[in-house]
Amino acid sequence: MSGSSSSQAMLRCGVAEADSTGRYERYHMSISNPHPMKIVYEGIDQLTGIKINWCKIVLGLSTEEEETRKKKFNDYCDEPWLLQSLQHENIIICYNYWPDDTHTLNTVHMITEAFSSENLRDYSLKYNLVGNKQAIRRWCKQILSALDYLHSQNPPIMHRDVSLENIFINGNTGKVKLGEFGAAIKLEEGADLQEFAGAPEYMAPEIFQLDYNQKADIYSFGMCVIQMMSRDKIYSECRNRVEIQSRVQRGVKPDALERVTDTEIRRFIDFCLAGQNDRPAASDLLRNPLILSEDGFQGIQTGKSSSGSADADERQCEMTLGGGGGGSKPLWRQKLSKLSSIMRKKK
Repeated sequence: MSGSSSSQAMLRCGVAEADSTGRYERYHMSISNPHPMKIVYEGIDQLTGIKINWCKIVLGLSTEEEETRKKKFNDYCDEPWLLQSLQHENIIICYNYWPDDTHTLNTVHMITEAFSSENLRDYSLKYNLVGNKQAIRRWCKQILSALDYLHSQNPPIMHRDVSLENIFINGNTGKVKLGEFGAAIKLEEGADLQEFAGAPEYMAPEIFQLDYNQKADIYSFGMCVIQMMSRDKIYSECRNRVEIQSRVQRGVKPDALERVTDTEIRRFIDFCLAGQNDRPAASDLLRNPLILSEDGFQGIQTGKSSSGSADADERQCEMTLGGGGGGSKPLWRQKLSKLSSIMRKKK
């Protein structure tokens, strides 16, 4: 097919561009703009027929000073490389990426998995799940699992931008995934921590002192839990970002925290928001009673665990409903046997 006829065919299908192999195609309409240098479009993988997100990281879109722009662009260009090195069920997948030096804007293209639903903030509002304790337990367990995986790497990886807007959910399965790794950093010797990363309402106070580690992600996670419990945005009592930053630096918590009435969730949040030296690790929080109690809740079990073992759906069902390794029949089979016995007697 000639270049002209190929372009015409793409235009008829609503396709804006394709990669050099023709496998990935991008549509015209952007679906999000998570930061000034990044635009996300819907697309399709023609080999598998699966929807994808086509992300463009564009240096020329920023209005910041040249030196600052170039540094941030280089940092954001590390995102696809880092994502491809990570393998965890609760971290978004990067399928491919490539630089595009033919444009004066200096662009990097990144292909990631697409999610059927919105980010966790929009999803919880849309489906009235704000304050839903069972849903919050399941979300928290998955987010903590991703953070534990990141923080357990050598050297540890810090996300630095944990927020509900950067956590995405598949509404069909309940699976949540941590995304937007543009600010992520490996905490190795000489790592550059001389900048503020993330939304100020989610930041830990020590970020502003430029003396922080992966525990700052836990503080941000705690703010996520407050946001899960509140329809209003955290720090909505503030008039602007400067006021939010001032309150965070002084250790003033958002008003929304005082409206959390569930004592178990409030204790859990307080653990997350403790001082840096007293703040628990993600692995500790995964053993918290609030999270452990999620194991007894019958939810959808799909995919593989972080250890790589496949979920055994039937065994999970039996254990959840009262069966297991003790030799007795699971509850659902006992009820079925009883019903069969009653039917035989009626005959």
